[in-house]
Amino acid sequence: MGRSFSFLIALALMAVLAVTNSHAATTGAPADEYFGPFKESILGIRNHINDLERKADGELAGAIRGMDNIEIALEDWHKHYPRDSWLPGFLDRMVHVYGRAHKLRSAHCQKAYAMLERDFANTPQARDAAAFVSHPGGDPAHTTP
Repeated sequence: MGRSFSFLIALALMAVLAVTNSHAATTGAPADEYFGPFKESILGIRNHINDLERKADGELAGAIRGMDNIEIALEDWHKHYPRDSWLPGFLDRMVHVYGRAHKLRSAHCQKAYAMLERDFANTPQARDAAAFVSHPGGDPAHTTP
């Protein structure tokens, strides 16, 4: 009897863990969760991207470290909530910011773009990023340094 009971407890625990893991994989991140080296909330990440988007192109060159920290926070978010529907938009926006800073070939930009291509390929944001990377600034003749 004791062995059967232990088996049922173990089975129930495994079921709870499976549901918890699948829930995290299919839902969005909670607003009170923090990501990256500076423990950024989703709202904080959004605000940093907004700030970067408001900067003039020339000002972005001095903001690369901040951009990289936001990209790392996005990676961390993606690691914990790989199917969060907000991620494609944030990643697309980061690719555009990197492009305006002439850093499309940077390792951090490439990571953001790779997450879009790999995990969100069928989204409008992934298509937008692909078009932007192909023709930065909307100019097909423009090439990235």
